[in-house]
Amino acid sequence: MIPRKPKNLYNCAQLFLASGKDAMRLRFLGSTSEAGACPSLYETDRGTIVVQGMELVDTDALADLRHVLDGETAVEVPRELLVEIARRVLD
Repeated sequence: MIPRKPKNLYNCAQLFLASGKDAMRLRFLGSTSEAGACPSLYETDRGTIVVQGMELVDTDALADLRHVLDGETAVEVPRELLVEIARRVLD
């Protein structure tokens, strides 16, 4: 049985088309890297978040992902990066 994607989830193409914009602009939110490289998080002008990081290549981990569409990939980021950015945004 193929699992169904919940109705409230959008794929990347739907977000792009729904925005009505041709180009996306990013605003740097933060990084756990001392040099400010990856992993990093960005806020878009479309109300979404972009994650910059090393592509996940572990085959066992990739097998655990759900509903991966053509053109999508996964990256791994430290939990503390997400926690720190959430603190900044919520304060």
